Parts: sequence; structure tokens; C-alpha cells
Amino acid sequence: MDRKIQKRKWFHLPEFCQQSMKKLTIFLAVLLLSFFILMTAILLASLEMNRSLTNQYIAETAELYVSQINMDITQLNSELVYRIKTDSAIESLPEKFTSSDSIIYPNLRYLMESNRYMHLRYREASGFFVYSAGAQALFKEDGIVFADSAVSKDDLKIIQFLSENVSKHRESTQWTLLKSDGGYFIVSWCGNSKKVNGCVIQVETILNALADTQTGYKIVPYFVSEEGEIIKQRREGTEEDADRYLGEVQNAVRHPEENKNKLKINNIYSYEIGTVGRVFLCIEPNSGFFRPVLILQVITIIIILAFIILFAFASFIYYRRIILPLDNFVREIDNLDEDTYLNDTGSNNLLELREVSSRFKELLRKMQSLKIALYEKELAEQKSELEIALEQTRPHFLLNCLSIIHGMADSHGEEDIVDMTSMMSEYLRYSFQDTRSKRTVADELRHVELYVRIQKIRYGTEAFHYEAIVDNEPIREYYIPQMILQILVENSIVHQGTLDHPVDITLYLTEEELNGEKYLYICESDTGQGFREDILKAIKKDTPIVYNGRRHVGLQNIQRRLKLMYGDRASMTLSNMEQTYGAVIEIRIPAETLSDIEKHSSDAGQTMF
Repeated sequence: MDRKIQKRKWFHLPEFCQQSMKKLTIFLAVLLLSFFILMTAILLASLEMNRSLTNQYIAETAELYVSQINMDITQLNSELVYRIKTDSAIESLPEKFTSSDSIIYPNLRYLMESNRYMHLRYREASGFFVYSAGAQALFKEDGIVFADSAVSKDDLKIIQFLSENVSKHRESTQWTLLKSDGGYFIVSWCGNSKKVNGCVIQVETILNALADTQTGYKIVPYFVSEEGEIIKQRREGTEEDADRYLGEVQNAVRHPEENKNKLKINNIYSYEIGTVGRVFLCIEPNSGFFRPVLILQVITIIIILAFIILFAFASFIYYRRIILPLDNFVREIDNLDEDTYLNDTGSNNLLELREVSSRFKELLRKMQSLKIALYEKELAEQKSELEIALEQTRPHFLLNCLSIIHGMADSHGEEDIVDMTSMMSEYLRYSFQDTRSKRTVADELRHVELYVRIQKIRYGTEAFHYEAIVDNEPIREYYIPQMILQILVENSIVHQGTLDHPVDITLYLTEEELNGEKYLYICESDTGQGFREDILKAIKKDTPIVYNGRRHVGLQNIQRRLKLMYGDRASMTLSNMEQTYGAVIEIRIPAETLSDIEKHSSDAGQTMF
């Protein structure tokens, strides 16, 4: 009964998670939908903001350009007045002369150069001139023009106008709009009844300059005189644009007060040009570089709206196809009756849940079959723990016995036995340490020395000779697998030495560098009979070594430990120096210090977790 209650309590957990999943799904759906709606509103607002900012920028830029023109006009007024009063070349002109009078040629060259210089300074002007009323002549940049020989209708129009309007002295400049067959132009002039200084500005030049003010937008300019006459831009390719806004400009001119506040709303801007008239700038909506931005924002809004629709549809499908089937699945588990559920063949309309249900039933069957096995495993583990505890007492028992023998021998003055038991006790303590760990070369060499001393007591000091050669002192700090040096030396003492032929055993350790990595090279050699051929083959093929009715595992254990600890980075080779004379064992392992081992352990721990 308790097990059934615990089982039902455990199966309530998926129902809780599933209900939380419903709430989380609804919350995320509402959050994302609100976000998309907010983004759409922001984009719509940014459209109008971009439009307003763009129009404001265009208006301010155009106003800046018109202001520059008006500043040039003001400065030009001052310079024209100053020139007529101070220029000696103008003052020295005779009242009447003809084209054949050579007296005017020095003045002509000077006035031509002076007019060119003025033109360079004021590029809005089409040209500068000096007019002589007595001779009815114009001194221009390219020469002198007389009324009776004028070829240009514009020049003739200027001469006729000045001859009619210079009857009295003018202290300030006058600006007059004139029309000829070539179009409209503005004449700025000042002087007296005899001589006039002035310039000509083509209205078309001003309109073209205003149209080209913004290369990123399309601007349609108009010039309106003081009398209300509207002048359109006549540059090729602008006829259609010039007629498009003409009606709106005419309405603004006829009703200036009524349309004053509507001009900027309709993207029509009006500015004064000196004292001769006004310019109207009509800005093409959605033109220039604002158009791609507008298109991009509209496309973005369409994409967001499409995504909202797709998201709503996907949420509906998700609820019908995943949430509801999951809800049914959890209810089935919550009402679980083990016998009926395991034999139930019902299906779910979600293939993944159907597969999960099938696997879950299979898991329940395995859990039933594993109950007995789990109980038996617990018994086996308890038995194993008892055996391990028993094994742990044996080394302590041996060491305690040696201590007793050591005390008895010492009390009876048996120094040989005292030394032997001391060495054996130290040897066993080192040997009983964890053989999976590593020890420094210095510790291993001390252990080998201890082993050699014990064996010399057993076999006699003349039975063999042992020598250890370490290439340099830092090698003694390297870490190597425990007991491998002792096993190498033990192999030579036990299997290579004889009573008739004492054996020399040499242990040599040095550093090597292979493929950019440091290795420790260990070479153990002796002057014994060498390895038999079957032993060399057995080591190479990793097959059991059996001779004299016993299985020998020392060297194979070293080979397997090196494989487990270092993999392919370690190697061990056996050979004979000469046939039936002298065995050689060579081992190469990575040279490791304590910091290397700690780093490897840390890396392994991070990889594990």
C-alpha cells in the first residue's frame, strides 16, 4: 500500500510540469505577440518621424542656400556701389566715344579684367558690366557692345532699359526683373546719368542651383516676381515636374495669407530672394534616399505582421498537437494501474508520445525483472565489502609480525635479523601503497636500493652487481608508475643471474625529446643469458609467458599498466645485446612533473563534469 502511494505521488510530478508548461506557453505567446505589436507601432511611428525629420532637413538646407544667395546679394550691392565711386577706370571714361576711338582701349582692357574677377567671386551672376550712357555702350567681360551693333537680344534689352532709367543719380543698387527671348534675368545696377555699374543674374541659374541643392531628393523650384509672375524651371527633363506643382504654387501666390500655414504641410517652402521676388521649393514626397528607407520599413512591417499571423497559427497547432496529447498522456500515467497499463494497447495521436509510452511500459517491465537482481547485487556488495575489510587487515598483520620479530631480535642482540626486519618492514610499507598511483624517480630508486640490499642478503654480495645512472638531477623529480623499476631489476636478479656467472645490472635514466614533447627514457640491461625467443614473442603479442611450469606476469603487467596510463604515448621493447648474452628492456614514457599530473587531473575533472 505504501509503495502504491509513493508511486502515485511520483507520477504527479509530470502533471505539475505539464500544467506549468501550459502557463509558460501562454505567457511566452502573449509576450512575443505584445513584442511584435510594439515593434510594429514603433516602426509606424518612425515612418512619420523620418518623414518629418527629412522634410525639416531639406527645408533647413534649402533655407541655408537661399540665405547664402541673399548674403551674396547684399555683399554684391555694397561692392557695386563701392566700385562706381572709387574705380578710376570708370571715372576716366569719356562721355561720348565710338568703336574707332583708341582712347578707350586701355580702359577696356582694365574693365574686362575687372569684370572677370568679379564673376569669379560671384558665381551666381551670369556676368558684370559697365554702361556708358553717352556712348550707349556696355563694357563686358569679353569686350564692348554698342547699341547699334548689339547681337545678343539680352545685351540690347539691358542697353534699352538703362538708357530709359539712368536719368537721375542712384546712390544704391536697383534690382529689376527683365524678360527677353532667352528667358528671364535680373539686372542689378547703380550709378548716375552718365555711367552705370551692374551685373546680370539668370533666373534659370538660381532655379537650377536650388534644384541641385539636394542630390538625394527631387526638388522642383519656382521663381515668383513682385508682380506675381511665376517662372518655371526650363532645364531639359524637368518640364513634367515643373507643371506638376504649378497649380499649388499659383494658389499659394493668389492667396498668400490663406495658404501660409499649409505650405510646409504640403512640402512647399517659400523664401525671399533679395528685393526682386520669392522662390517656392516643392519637395517630391518619398523621393531620394528616403524612399529605400520607407520601402524597407514597409517591408519590415509586412514581415512582422506575417510573422504574427504565422506565430498565432503555430501556437494553435502546438496546443492541439502537443499540449493536449501531453495532457492525455500525463492523465494516463497519473491513473496508472500497473497490471492494466502494462497490457494497454491504446495509442496517442502524437507519434513521439506513443513511442515514449511504449518505451515506458518496457521500462516498467524491466524494473519488475530487475528487483530480484538488485537485491542479489546488494548482497554481493555486502560480501565484497567484508572481503575488502578482511584484505585490509592482512598488511597490518604482516607489519605487526615483523615489528614483533624486530623487537625480539633486538632484545637478543641479533643485528642481522634487526636489519633484515627493518628493511622488510620499509619495503612492505612502500609496496602496500596504491599501485595505481605514481611516485617520483627518487622514491622508486630508493625502493630499488632497498630491494637490492634484501636480495644481496639472500643471494650474497657477489651474486650480482647493481648500478643506477641518472643523466641529470631534475630527472629524479619526474613521476613514474610505482614499482616498475623494481620489477625490471627483480627480473634480472631472479631470471638472468646464476651461481656460476654473476650478473651486472645497470639502470639508466635520461631525457629525450620526440615530436616537441619531453620523454623519460629508462633502460635496464644485464649481462645474463638474455631473453628466450618465445618470451620475446609472447611480450610482443601480449600472450601468457609460461616456463618451468609457472606463469610469469611481471613484464606483461608493466606493459599493460603503461598502456592504461599513457595509451600510445608509452612504449616498452625487449631485446638481447648479443645472442644468449645480456637482456635489454627499454621504456619510454612522457616526462611528468607534479604540476603536469595536477593539471591533467584538473582537466579530467572539468571534462567529466
